[in-house]
Amino acid sequence: MGAKDAPVALLMHGWSGRGLQFREMIAPLLEEGYQVVTFDAPGHGRSTGKESNIILFKDALLKIQQELGFIHLLIAHSLGGAASWYARVEGLEVGKMVSISTPSIPAQIIQEYLVRINASARTGKALEDHVENLVDRSFESFGAYVNAPLAPAIPTLLFHDLKDKEVSIRHLEKLQEVLPHAKSSLSDGLGHNRILKDAGIIRQIVSFARLEKRQTISA
Repeated sequence: MGAKDAPVALLMHGWSGRGLQFREMIAPLLEEGYQVVTFDAPGHGRSTGKESNIILFKDALLKIQQELGFIHLLIAHSLGGAASWYARVEGLEVGKMVSISTPSIPAQIIQEYLVRINASARTGKALEDHVENLVDRSFESFGAYVNAPLAPAIPTLLFHDLKDKEVSIRHLEKLQEVLPHAKSSLSDGLGHNRILKDAGIIRQIVSFARLEKRQTISA
């Protein structure tokens, strides 16, 4: 959506999500002059496939850049944020990034997941082994706290809710430790998904995007 020669705003959803979760952000970003692009990752929404993981998320982002070119603004939610940091290390070129409710510590992600489904540590180890066998690299190396400082430093805005029951605030704190240049914004009571629809959060994102637009014009 938006003029094809306009700056690109790419919206990346998280696990069990879909592109239309960002629907409240689309119109405001269009009004700022962006070409807004969102999609359903492999195995999600209307996309084909029955399998998905952070590697396929990352690959999808890189393929989209092959079609669209430079991504002026990347807005990523949950696992989409972790995949975005991973993709940036692998060559995804981005001007500014908004990371929302992003899980950053792999070991804690597994632990929180096991608690939610009442599973054993053995199940967690099996999940880690499965991911490691896919690409012959450690599970920890997929963590956003590992990849974020390896990516080129760009203006970054981090959002997280204090009462997020799926991704604890510790994940944001870890990202803050490795990204001293990033700005953070906390909400209280929006949880993991409603944060994407909140008018106050969207205003902050649009303001962040508008600053980029003005810098682009004056450059």
